[in-house]
Amino acid sequence: MMKKLISILLSAILLCSLFSVAAFAAETPSFELSDAQGAVGETVSVKLNIKNNPGITSLQVKVAYSSDDLELIKIDNSGLFDSAISKSSVDKNPAVISWYSTDSENKNDNGTLATLTFEIKEGAKDSAVVLGYDEDDVFNSSFENVSFSTTPAAVKVVEAQPETEETTAPQETTTPHSTTAPQETTSPQTTAPETAYKSLYYLPSADQQTKGYNYKVSIEDKNGAWHEYNLTATNMKKDGVTVYAITIPADFEPQTILYQVYSGETWISQVSKTVSGFDSISGVVVSSSGAETKLSDFSADSAVPKLSKSSASLKAGKTLALKVINGTAKSWSSSKKSVASVSKAGKVTALKKGTASITATLTNGKKLTCKVTIKSNPSIKINKKAFKAKTTYKVKKGKSLTVKISGKAASVKNAYKTSNKKVAKVTSKKTAKTVKIKGLKKGSAKITVKVNGVAFKIKVKVK
Repeated sequence: MMKKLISILLSAILLCSLFSVAAFAAETPSFELSDAQGAVGETVSVKLNIKNNPGITSLQVKVAYSSDDLELIKIDNSGLFDSAISKSSVDKNPAVISWYSTDSENKNDNGTLATLTFEIKEGAKDSAVVLGYDEDDVFNSSFENVSFSTTPAAVKVVEAQPETEETTAPQETTTPHSTTAPQETTSPQTTAPETAYKSLYYLPSADQQTKGYNYKVSIEDKNGAWHEYNLTATNMKKDGVTVYAITIPADFEPQTILYQVYSGETWISQVSKTVSGFDSISGVVVSSSGAETKLSDFSADSAVPKLSKSSASLKAGKTLALKVINGTAKSWSSSKKSVASVSKAGKVTALKKGTASITATLTNGKKLTCKVTIKSNPSIKINKKAFKAKTTYKVKKGKSLTVKISGKAASVKNAYKTSNKKVAKVTSKKTAKTVKIKGLKKGSAKITVKVNGVAFKIKVKVK
């Protein structure tokens, strides 16, 4: 039982999936797995469906399952988006299913994306196939993240067909028994998927979350045995603090629950709860002080941490102030500092043409990314006219050319180089936006002006 439960929790995104169904409206985009049932040794199909699709160009989802109960045999592509779906090896758990638009156009089709075929193993019990994704892995043609709710599948293990036939065979001679027996065996099968799994919830203190602690839960079952699991962050928050959770089978009857706080592997504190029945703890959030709050008092819509922009386009020299909504940034970083830099406060400065990912690392360890596209390089004008690389600019001895820089980042210094310092030189400071090139004596020289790493080579002839 314990190994099975651990397998179910392999995907950290499971908890967000379980909350989103209740938290979002009926028209919310969703990825859903279909329920299935079968006997030991049989194969069952679980379909991955997409609903209320607003239009996407890329997706990557993860499907996790109990390896003690199920073996993934194959993944079939439905061809819904008219292009191939990439899938990981069937030996990988969670399995990864990916797709991207080859023409970079949004696809808004709904239906079955892929079908996963599982074999039910010997000794298997009812289990779940869970689904989730990283928020940066599903986006549209504008590189904007698109949020989807997720729904897990319940896989019900039933008796093999030969056994069923033996119990129904007497129907020909014993009519009263044959009419009631099927009702007893089929009724649990139709209701079990709806009540197969329930969850435990824990709300750390603000101080605990700021320090980046991790959380575990130890559960004592009705036989006195203890089981320990890691709690996973959800998309639920209260007063800026993230709710953590774990999902366990409904027939797991705990007697005592210990919510534990760890710094790495070092135990910090715990909250003990004694329960008289499973229903008394389902749907209740236990805080670090031991207080209980109903799950219905939390809002997922406003609680999801996100950046003020998931993508942006800027010209060189321009800035953008990024902010974290429903969260606090611990640090900021740029994947390509030569293209775009970012300050400790989240201010992005465009330097030169290219793309960079600006990442905010939150106090709870979660990372949020904004893709920044810099459309242009810095530019210069000489004597108020656009610079032409092949032109030789003339200047009289003792006079200067005026070079005006556009798209300069204030935090980056210019660099100057001359091929003949006796003929011409730059007389301006490296932080100036207007550069003066002074003619010293008759002759020719090449002046290189570098702005944000972009070099402009100016041919100068002094008369």
